[in-house]
Amino acid sequence: MKKFVILACAVLWLLPAVGMAQESQGAYVQRMVFSEDIQGREPVKIGDTFSNCVGRVYCYTKFIGVDEPATYSHVWYRNGVQLSQIELDVLGVTWRTWSYKTIVKDWVGTWRVDVVAPDGRVIASRSFNIVETR
Repeated sequence: MKKFVILACAVLWLLPAVGMAQESQGAYVQRMVFSEDIQGREPVKIGDTFSNCVGRVYCYTKFIGVDEPATYSHVWYRNGVQLSQIELDVLGVTWRTWSYKTIVKDWVGTWRVDVVAPDGRVIASRSFNIVETR
């Protein structure tokens, strides 16, 4: 019984520390998808493979836990080569935003977008493919 009381006290003593650790996690990406369009602030025609005739591919990102306004980035790569870096102003605790890349017909291959935090850390990354259609 004495061991149970000591264990219960230890758990109660540690609970606030666990809660603070979860609160201090900071911002994270809850959802990251690629789509052919954005309508009503939501992605439309979501996928991981697109035709080289698609026109544009959008990277839609939903952030959670942003304590204060900050600038994040979408860094776009094709076949491992960085093509662009788009700055995204994230202004709320829960924030949806997106960027897009206009796809040229000969830009087939593997694409990747990294979500980069203001401190330079990559907090999310996802890939998609552009395939040639005849």
